[in-house]
Amino acid sequence: MNRILLLLSTVALIYSCKQEPKGYAITAITDMDDGAKVTLKKADENDQPYTVDSTIVANSRFTFSGQQPIPEVYYLFIEGAPGNMPIIVENANLNIIAYRDSLQFSKVTGTKHNDQYAEYVSTVRGVNRKMSDAKKRSYLASREKDSVTQLLATQQFENFQNELIQYRINFVKENPDSFYSAVLLYQFFQTKSEPLSTIKELYQTLPDDIKETHFAKKLAEDLKNAVSTEVGDIAPNFSAKTPSDKLLALNDVKGKVTIIDFWASWCGPCRKENPNVVAMYDRLHDKGLNIIGVSLDRTKSSWEKAIEDDNLQWNHVSNLLFWRDPIAKQYGVTAIPHTIILDKDGRIAAKNLRGEALEMKVRELLEM
Repeated sequence: MNRILLLLSTVALIYSCKQEPKGYAITAITDMDDGAKVTLKKADENDQPYTVDSTIVANSRFTFSGQQPIPEVYYLFIEGAPGNMPIIVENANLNIIAYRDSLQFSKVTGTKHNDQYAEYVSTVRGVNRKMSDAKKRSYLASREKDSVTQLLATQQFENFQNELIQYRINFVKENPDSFYSAVLLYQFFQTKSEPLSTIKELYQTLPDDIKETHFAKKLAEDLKNAVSTEVGDIAPNFSAKTPSDKLLALNDVKGKVTIIDFWASWCGPCRKENPNVVAMYDRLHDKGLNIIGVSLDRTKSSWEKAIEDDNLQWNHVSNLLFWRDPIAKQYGVTAIPHTIILDKDGRIAAKNLRGEALEMKVRELLEM
């Protein structure tokens, strides 16, 4: 930390002399040892990290440069420092102070988007601290059997929780031109934490340049697909290949009740739930229950082995495209296992039920 403080005046002079780059120019000072490897990563279309560039610390500094015409989230990893540091990279000068012992508390300046993100993170951390303190007070009061203090602390915790939820929404409303507003809206959709109508309304407030960013484009596609897959809607048809490479459509296999079961061989909770689904299918298939499994697998061999190992006797399809699967996108599926339950008319009656709740809904629809 002291090494960084000693360097600040020199670095400030260097920054002031820099000209605006044609691409991005990342200049950092750090208290990491010289020779430490620094890696710059970003996510691919499957949200898997890959290395964009790497360098080493020299004279307590490191630099990166490149082209990023549309703002994008990158992640900075430094050898010997735990965790990583998210930064918003665009064609501009970015200045970083990177701390060895707390990389997540490092500072990024130089662009509007990073300044807005820093403000957001600071506010969220402050509210999280208040939530943590309230939770601790509630716990201590519980141990001391002080019900009045415990109730007050619990109410404060819930108030802070609501404050955080409202702040996230207000951030988007007040900063539609911020890159991070698009990220937040995408998170709202993924976690289903806000009504679809609210997300759509806020998305429309984003300016055109923000709508061109990675997260905003993904959100736009998800919103387009999610419109027709709400409870009460007729389930849109789809088709994909079976394990025997034949094309099978949803409309080909509908029963009195149909479950669209999104799963994958690599999904632990899915495999754990499969015995319950098998037992239910054995009991109710003759009564009119059909299931079509939609796998988010990447390899055919893993998919087929899981079907055989778990004794899944119903219809199965997959595009073998992992999270890029068009059926999952069409139905707004962001986590698995995920079930869509259709009634005899092909209308969506319920979503994302498991175990006893799933069978109860099926029996209700079968009028049993």
